[in-house]
Parts: sequence; structure tokens; C-alpha cells
Amino acid sequence: MPVVMPAWARYGAVAALSAAAAGAGAWTAQEWRLNARNSDQAAEIAQEREDHAEAARTAEADQRAIEFARMEANAHVTHQTHERLAAAAAAVRDREFAIVGLRNALAAAESRSGQASGDPGPGTGANDPATLRTVVRECTAEYSTMVGNAVGAGVAATGLQEYAGDMQR
Repeated sequence: MPVVMPAWARYGAVAALSAAAAGAGAWTAQEWRLNARNSDQAAEIAQEREDHAEAARTAEADQRAIEFARMEANAHVTHQTHERLAAAAAAVRDREFAIVGLRNALAAAESRSGQASGDPGPGTGANDPATLRTVVRECTAEYSTMVGNAVGAGVAATGLQEYAGDMQR
């Protein structure tokens, strides 16, 4: 016996099957669109991460170059400071040796002057104790000025070194 179905039920069944097929197709199409959008977003995020990583590498290299320049400047200032302090120390030693030499020359001249007291003429040049005292005073003043300048240069160099150290931090 054939099953007789009313037309509205047949049309309803066809409509339900069509709706189910359309829904499944729409669901698949929506899934494809979402997957494509997710892939695009993942690619954009990966590109942004790569750009940020490149910027960080560049910034790090720039910072290393700046730090290296600061270290070179600090080493230069330190080297100059040591040279100036060594020059100042040498100037102090030279001054002390010169003063001792002049005092020895003055004592020798005075002793020669005392031995030759029977000489009627006054001493002149290196034989005159007054002249030698004047030379000693002038040399001492000049050496003291040199030492003061050397100490001032050392203080200035130390200040530059501290400034370079502060710039390094």
C-alpha cells in the first residue's frame, strides 16, 4: 500500500531538508571565513612581533655603540688624568731637586765667599750669595706656580673623569 502523504507535508519535508542543507553550507562558509580571518590576524601578529624584535635588536645595537663611545671617552679622560698627574709629580720632584741643587750651590758660594773674604772686590754672578739667594727665591716661586698649575690640572682632570663616569651611568 502506497503511503499517501499530503502535499503540505511533502513540501515541508523538502523545505526542511533544503533548510538543513543551506544551514550546513552557511555553517561551512562561515567557518571558512573565520579561518581566513584568523589566519590573516595570525600573520599580522607574527609580522608585528618580527617588527618589534627587529626594533629591539636595533635599539640594543645602538645602546651598545653609545656605551662603547662612553667607555672610550672615560678611558681617554682616565689616560689624560694619569698623564697629567704623572707630569705634576715629575714637576714636584724636579722642583725639589732644583731647590736642593740651588741650596747646595748657595752654600758652596757662601763657603767660597767666606774663604775668599780677604778678596777686596764684591762677588759677582754665581759667586755672589745675594744673587744666588735671589735666583733661589725666583726659581722657588716659579716652581711653586708650576706645581699649583699641575695640581689644578689634576683637579680639572679628576673632575672630567667624574663627569665622564656620571655620563656613563
